[in-house]
Amino acid sequence: MKAIQIIKNSNFENEWMADVALNYSQLNFDFSQLSRIDNPSFDFYVSDEFTKLADYQYIIVLPAGTLLGYTFFERRIERQITGDYEFYIFPHNKNAFIWCPNGKGTTYLDISYAMPFVDSTTCDSFSLTHDSVMELLTHQSNMAYVIHNEIPNPKIVDDKVEWAMTVSSGFYINYILSQNGFKENTEVHHVDISKSSLYIRQHIIENWDGKNFFEYLDLLDKKFPLLKVFNGGNRFNKYDSSSLRCWQHLETFFGDNWLSHWDLYRQCNHKFHQCNLGDNEKFSNLLNRNSPANKSSVFWWNGGLKRLPANLLKTSDESHKMVLKFLASIDHHNPDLVVYGSDHCVNEFNGISVSQAIKKSNKNSRKLLWKSL
Repeated sequence: MKAIQIIKNSNFENEWMADVALNYSQLNFDFSQLSRIDNPSFDFYVSDEFTKLADYQYIIVLPAGTLLGYTFFERRIERQITGDYEFYIFPHNKNAFIWCPNGKGTTYLDISYAMPFVDSTTCDSFSLTHDSVMELLTHQSNMAYVIHNEIPNPKIVDDKVEWAMTVSSGFYINYILSQNGFKENTEVHHVDISKSSLYIRQHIIENWDGKNFFEYLDLLDKKFPLLKVFNGGNRFNKYDSSSLRCWQHLETFFGDNWLSHWDLYRQCNHKFHQCNLGDNEKFSNLLNRNSPANKSSVFWWNGGLKRLPANLLKTSDESHKMVLKFLASIDHHNPDLVVYGSDHCVNEFNGISVSQAIKKSNKNSRKLLWKSL
């Protein structure tokens, strides 16, 4: 078992900014906890100072406002934590380190990257350092998830789907439609903050015949050279073990029915909308123009409410309010709409009505995951 310990800034003159910084640091680990292949095994703590908890293999210790993405940790840092040393220091981030209770001495982690850090100690430092989140914001706003990063197990509802909304991430929506049934005139609304992801999704639907997926992705990489840049090199291709597992699961799930399903899916009435799900005014306007009222409807948004773009300048409580507004906007059009996705932290919705999701979300789920020391 491992742990994350975030040290909150105790300067109560700037408590709102300290809460924003804390929320940013928490989001990067919340996102790794749900529906993900090989979910990591961590306990999560917030404290005013570093506390040695000897029952763990190691503890990642971060000042609040440090944005350590779990995927980056998993790919670049975790293999360096052998336990031989007591302290593993992040060389470019002050007061960030990993503590191993059974190690001896100190070493520096082999990374050249300085993690974004929002300093909430003063108003000036918060303003000056908040620009550091722009790198992650840009990255998360341009990724094209050509395949999902989950093993789907969507719950079945009763009626054939007439209206669907989905983020443009892989083929999770295809599982949902296959499980529940749909028609060639079903409306499928693709909504995402990433214009590149929407464009790639549209290109796949319009041009791919459903065969030899990874060979087709090689062609996509050649046609859209920036795809590799936005997706961080060898992600979402035949060299990515997670993507291979996801695609193998899809082939097993659909079997001989995949091509007939894909042909029918391509005939659906597909529409594409660029929208940050955290922007409730824009999202509400989108629903007003494309209402799911009086239709058998589903919506899969995955972890869209957990991403940094949806939580910019929000505290944990404000992120929770965002979730409630988001669900209320859907409920206004169709309280029976079936939802698949998560809130800003650990609530998951798998095939329940949006009205049920609202009841489930009344309390801030962040408090279920993070403990105070």
